[in-house]
Amino acid sequence: MYRISKTFHAEAAHVLRDTQTPGCLRLHGHSYKIEFIFEAEELNPKTGMIVDFTVVSKWIKSNIIEHIDHQLMVPSVLDIGETALTQCNEEVLYLNPQPTAELIAYHCYEETIKEFPMLKKVRVWETESSYAEFEGE
Repeated sequence: MYRISKTFHAEAAHVLRDTQTPGCLRLHGHSYKIEFIFEAEELNPKTGMIVDFTVVSKWIKSNIIEHIDHQLMVPSVLDIGETALTQCNEEVLYLNPQPTAELIAYHCYEETIKEFPMLKKVRVWETESSYAEFEGE
């Protein structure tokens, strides 16, 4: 089995509504590290690759990272309405039920697998010692 990995970084703020961690109930941010892992039993015979790193990089940066980096992620039940954020053309990412590392990984996976069917899993680090991952079938 062949495997490659491509890692990206994004700075983003989020707030959780259902957690045992008091600090996470307040708006706060993380320096996220997001890793995309691709897998194939055979390489492309023409290129000798699973997928070109440059192709993956460009697509993920413009279709995933750009929508997370320096953005606000909030629980889907939280309606921030017309606030100073939306008046300043800030993009808000709503995740159901809330923007946990697990659901950010799932969101990244679901969007990327449409373009790259060889995607195996996505890992999202919130801190140096804590990550969540979503792995497809």
